[in-house]
Amino acid sequence: MGDRFFYFQAQLKKFPAQHRLRNENARYLMERLNDIDGMKAMKPTPGTTSLGWYVFPIVFEPQKFGGITKLDFYKKLNRNGIPTDDCYPPLHGLDCFKTINLKKGIDYSSANWGGEKSIDRNFPVVSDIYSRSIELPQELLLTSKEKLDNVVDFIKSLKK
Repeated sequence: MGDRFFYFQAQLKKFPAQHRLRNENARYLMERLNDIDGMKAMKPTPGTTSLGWYVFPIVFEPQKFGGITKLDFYKKLNRNGIPTDDCYPPLHGLDCFKTINLKKGIDYSSANWGGEKSIDRNFPVVSDIYSRSIELPQELLLTSKEKLDNVVDFIKSLKK
């Protein structure tokens, strides 16, 4: 089995504690960010006690932050040591849906996506949310509350 087996076994032993910490810190960060006018972090469905939190999506209202764009918001966080990722893109914008290059032999002509139907204007809600959303990676949720507070404080400093 070798060293890799023992490495993975050791990592699995860490999982319960890391999972608890991720959930605790995610709820903490969610509450802190949702207290900022113009920020929204995903709230779990009522009754949910545990989530995977492999990413932490946040949505911001650009007008509450001086009209900042998603790219500028992203860059400012990164330049200040706050790791970020882009959110998953809307499905209608993916090439496989635009070109309708899916399963052979199926008629997709009545689908509400594909070709000209796959433009953002036809999906205004998801396109709008995507244009002002970023993700914080799960590694951030394994840090201290002090570091999470630093993230919140920096985002507050971006308000105009």
